[in-house]
Amino acid sequence: MTNKQEYRERIERLQLAINLHNLDAFLVTAQESIYYLIGVTYMPLERPFFIIVPAEGDISLLVPALEFEHMKTAPYEAKTNRYWEYPAPAGEGWSEKLLKMLEGFDTLGIEPSLPQEVFLQIRSLQPRTLPLVETLRLIKSPSEVAMVRQAAHYADLGMEKILAAAYDGVSEIEIFSQNRAVQM
Repeated sequence: MTNKQEYRERIERLQLAINLHNLDAFLVTAQESIYYLIGVTYMPLERPFFIIVPAEGDISLLVPALEFEHMKTAPYEAKTNRYWEYPAPAGEGWSEKLLKMLEGFDTLGIEPSLPQEVFLQIRSLQPRTLPLVETLRLIKSPSEVAMVRQAAHYADLGMEKILAAAYDGVSEIEIFSQNRAVQM
């Protein structure tokens, strides 16, 4: 399991990359990037989720009001702002709140996977598309290496069980039942 220090170090590495690219801030919206940076599982669907990472200082979140309480369970704590879903009162929708939170940042970076709907709302800021989080994820920390090793160990155990149960003519359901017996 990833601890708070690991998330803090990930944010710091992202901030270093932000500075190296001469940006004031970076906007994170991808589900896998959100999980990687703050440890929150979230299914965006039609309700976007934003992490604003400044070149220095604390990050800020902008989340649907429906998810506001859920954010209190995040391993990495951040200032969390909420927006109201459609039809939101004037000034309370995600686009208005996001633009307000981005005021003062002259150079903004965005992820390559930024939804077009979001891009259209912030295009006046002339954001630069950069795969900063994706690049960070290429180099694993000692904690991540340990998790990969543990996952590989469990995969090896599963394959051993499958191979031990295999015989000529075995059905897929019989192999599948091997897994079910272990879980019970």
